[in-house]
Order: sequence, then structure tokens, then C-alpha cells
Amino acid sequence: MPDPTPEEPKKPARPHRRAALPVITQNRMFALLILIVTLAFAFSLIGLGLLALFAKEPPTEMQKKFVEVCVYIAMVTIGALVGLLAVQRGFRVRIYAAVSCGSWRPGRFASGGTG
Repeated sequence: MPDPTPEEPKKPARPHRRAALPVITQNRMFALLILIVTLAFAFSLIGLGLLALFAKEPPTEMQKKFVEVCVYIAMVTIGALVGLLAVQRGFRVRIYAAVSCGSWRPGRFASGGTG
């Protein structure tokens, strides 16, 4: 009589995983633009920090101009980042809403406009 083969224990079912969050964008040029703006913001903050650590008291005219430039770059780049990310998110929401309600037509959002 053949030996009964032991049955392998069943593995417990894996819990359903949520899909990974989407990347900011699939467009490499847009990602490069965000990277450049982020680096400009970081360098302006690093410049302000280094100036705060190593500057002499009272500050020279060159140091004052450097602070003005760094603050200007920081303010412009943070506004650009907020604008870029908000526009990209809003564009995706419009497409998703149009597709989900059935009003999407090919080429409707190709130019980036609303419609």
C-alpha cells in the first residue's frame, strides 16, 4: 500500500494591499522642473544658514545683499513649488472626475485646459 503523502498546509490568504501611492508625475521634464526649483530653495536656505553662522557683526553691505537675494529666491521658489504641485494635482483631479462621470472625450484635456 502506498504511503499517503502529507498534504501541505494551506498558506493563509494575504491581506489585500492597497496600491502604492502614485508618483508626483510620470512626466520627466515636470519632475526635473520640480527638482530644480527644490534645489534652488534648499541652496538659498543653506546660504542663509551659513551666513548666520559665520557672518561678522555688524554685517557688511555684501552680506546684506546676499541675505536679500537668498530671501527673494526662497520666497519665489516656495511659491513656485506650491503652484506647480497644486496645478498638477488639480489637473489630475479634473481628468479623474471627467473619466468617472463619463464626460471624458479623447483629446479633451490634451492642452492642459479645462475643456
